[in-house]
Amino acid sequence: MTEYWCQTDDLGKRTLRKELYVCPNGCEDGACNQPFAITILSPAKGKIYHAGDDLNIIWESNGLEKSDKINIWLTEYKDDSDIADYMVVVNLAGNLGAYDWEIPSGLDHDSDYRIKIEAYRNGTQLAKKKVPETSVLLNREVL
Repeated sequence: MTEYWCQTDDLGKRTLRKELYVCPNGCEDGACNQPFAITILSPAKGKIYHAGDDLNIIWESNGLEKSDKINIWLTEYKDDSDIADYMVVVNLAGNLGAYDWEIPSGLDHDSDYRIKIEAYRNGTQLAKKKVPETSVLLNREVL
């Protein structure tokens, strides 16, 4: 993309200037595309769920198209270490924004879990977002 502007010096002389700029995310209609981003709105951090509960996973995305794909994972943490990813769903439409999931039985009740969402276009990862703090706590009682 080439940007043009007029610059006036201290004596009032005007000069036409131009600068070549490469948009890191491409451009459309003379403007740079915004970077791809995902914001997870739900689940809220620290909320307690049980096996069998419906978990409404909600996110907002920037720059994703319907043809892009969303993968959602449940990441298990134990002692602050990322120890396993469990697939929730793959290949959702990129602009969907929500997915309802039933929490399965058999998850370790001594671990904490976080939702992770990844976005892909033609097999290339565009964005990835994890809820930064524990977002899914399983009831510590035997279910």
